[in-house]
Amino acid sequence: MLCCSVAIIRKRFGNRVYLYDVICKRVNGKPRIVSQKYLGKPEDVYGSPKLEPKAKAARIYDYGAITALLKIAQELKLVETIDAVVGKRRQGVSVGQYILLAALNRAVAPKSKRQLGDWYRQTILWRHFGFKRRQLTSQRFWDNMGLLTQCKIDKIERRLNESLIQHWDINLAGLIYDTTNFYTFINTQTKCQLPQRGHNKQRRNDLRQVGLALLVTRDYRIPLLHRVCAGNEADTTQFGRVVGDLTKRHRILAQGCDDITLVFDKGNNARKNQVVLDQTAFHFVGSLVATQHRNLLAVSRQEYRAAPLVGGKSLLAYRTQQQVMGELRTVVVTYNPKLAEAQERGIRLTVKHKTPFLNKLAEKRKVTEATMTLTVKRILVGQYLQEVVNWRVVDGRFQWWLDEEGLNRLRRERLGKKILFTDRHEWTTGEIIRAYHGQYVIEHAFRQMKDPYFVSWWPMFHWTDQKMMVHGFYCVLALLLVSLLTKRVREAGKEIGSQRLLALLDGIKEVAVIYPLGKAGAATEYVRSELFGEEAEVQELLKLGQ
Repeated sequence: MLCCSVAIIRKRFGNRVYLYDVICKRVNGKPRIVSQKYLGKPEDVYGSPKLEPKAKAARIYDYGAITALLKIAQELKLVETIDAVVGKRRQGVSVGQYILLAALNRAVAPKSKRQLGDWYRQTILWRHFGFKRRQLTSQRFWDNMGLLTQCKIDKIERRLNESLIQHWDINLAGLIYDTTNFYTFINTQTKCQLPQRGHNKQRRNDLRQVGLALLVTRDYRIPLLHRVCAGNEADTTQFGRVVGDLTKRHRILAQGCDDITLVFDKGNNARKNQVVLDQTAFHFVGSLVATQHRNLLAVSRQEYRAAPLVGGKSLLAYRTQQQVMGELRTVVVTYNPKLAEAQERGIRLTVKHKTPFLNKLAEKRKVTEATMTLTVKRILVGQYLQEVVNWRVVDGRFQWWLDEEGLNRLRRERLGKKILFTDRHEWTTGEIIRAYHGQYVIEHAFRQMKDPYFVSWWPMFHWTDQKMMVHGFYCVLALLLVSLLTKRVREAGKEIGSQRLLALLDGIKEVAVIYPLGKAGAATEYVRSELFGEEAEVQELLKLGQ
């Protein structure tokens, strides 16, 4: 069970009363005393049979989030699955238990391996597992992490997929794929292949980064497949590898749904990947690079029709069929006026920020077009900027201006537009758009993993490729546990986001009240913190008080 109760009880033998310090646990679903210690007579312990002891001290332990996630892990049989693949040790902490502890820590209070022992003692986990702090040193973690290879991680992930399909009723009709990256502080001279410099999505291009490819369900963003990859690896290369893995896993996924649609964005487009995808049993909805299909951008706005979306909303869209990557596809061009307005505001704001730098160039004399070209290119970094800002050199002076005609052309042809393509010819235009808009789910998952408080990738103090690969594994496991917990709460009738849910659960504590017992030492009683409002509601929904 997740916890035990400790109490002082009275036992009567004849006319005499004696005190015992007992520990109770549930055995086969029934409460049983598993340990007891004789304390003495009440008058010997308290000094007077009428006086009750006063509390000496109290300790506070994290309870709510840990207990809820631990229940999910037990139902998922996470530790047993990992140990069955890696091999369980005869004694001590198993690999599965180390990975579970790391995943729980990532979910609720991300720490370095050196701090995990202290964090462990501040939670109810020390009573559940009973591990000594010396068993949770960073070296012990690293040793056990070293037993996990990519092949074993894949096998564990496949078994977890089977468990999810059989016991958790997950919806596999829509799967969302995307990639992100996480910067590191690994030294340039450190010899490892995964951390590389590349285009960092948090603009830390000065640092080496590690990439993460992730496949999640549209409902509740439950991760099914992940890959930790080199920071400079192209998205198309990663996607090609994932398509190959999906082909191997189709037998497992088809047990839950035989009509799966994969959703991805234009950064993953490559003809060779699309050829492989066309040969699988998966359907798809993707997007195209707008500038490569100017004939579609030139279609008059009068040809667009309203496509119904969720909640009575609609979006203007133009639908047609044409050859894309060697096959006839259904193509949908969407136009969102609010997006167009936001993009134009962004362009004007960026130009405003660049104006001082451009004006500084205009103050220079005796410049040439050759010397200005590279400088201006560095300044005009940003989408659409080089299309709306014109410049020239006249008599050795630099001149620049905002090209309103170019901005009008952008407004007419590209702003607010997206081009989608799919092999779902039978779907309505609204269904195609709704499927693609499901990408926000995985974007939320990535934002969650970059949150410093819950389900965080950071801190990451590893310097070898193998350890970084395992680090990515238990970070994704943390996301899995939180996603399943959120699914359970929402299906119970409470609409709540994962971060808010974890914050509420984090407020549920367990208090150890310590009573002095004279010569007998001390006794400890465990009680729950008093709850109000949503905290009490969530505890009742998840049955954490039992």
